[in-house]
Amino acid sequence: MMRLRGLFLCCVYLSGGLVSLPVVALGLSVPGVQAQATPVEVREGYALLRRGWINDAIRIFQRAVQRYPQSLDAKLGLAIAYRRAGKDGDAFQTYEQVLRQDPTNPLALKSLGLLSSYRPEWHDRGIAALTTLLNLNPGDAEARAQRAVLYGYEGRFAEALADYQLALQQRTTPDVVLGAAQVYVYSGNYGQGLELFNRYLSDR
Repeated sequence: MMRLRGLFLCCVYLSGGLVSLPVVALGLSVPGVQAQATPVEVREGYALLRRGWINDAIRIFQRAVQRYPQSLDAKLGLAIAYRRAGKDGDAFQTYEQVLRQDPTNPLALKSLGLLSSYRPEWHDRGIAALTTLLNLNPGDAEARAQRAVLYGYEGRFAEALADYQLALQQRTTPDVVLGAAQVYVYSGNYGQGLELFNRYLSDR
């Protein structure tokens, strides 16, 4: 149940800001799985997120986490609200709480990978989180490209290029192409870097 719930939240989050409710909050059922009732506070928190009332959502989710400490929906909602409020440190810690309860939660893993680019001391944790995610889903080009970014920040160019080579084999964004071009240049492969930079310009 936790894996299915996390996958649904991850899809909604990556598609535009996590404004919809998770599976259980929507009252949807999954074949073979008995959905648990979602607390009223959690549903209210996601409704506030939907309206853009982030600070109110934070207060509701904080209460929900205290009252229902085992609710992944409450913790994920709180982490999302923190992030949308620009409270990156609080978001990071809350996603870590989710992973202590559900170590393979895809939304928390991917979010840690993205947040970890903001602070150098988070890079290693982000790489580890994205590695776990890629072990579960090797075809996740976005996660692979983000891990390449972190490897690049750490000067681990061989590992960054290995990830970029795989990510570039799939449909990807111009930003990923640009990131790969930069790492090729930093590693001394100016020809490949220039080729990718030209591809970036043509893809824009």
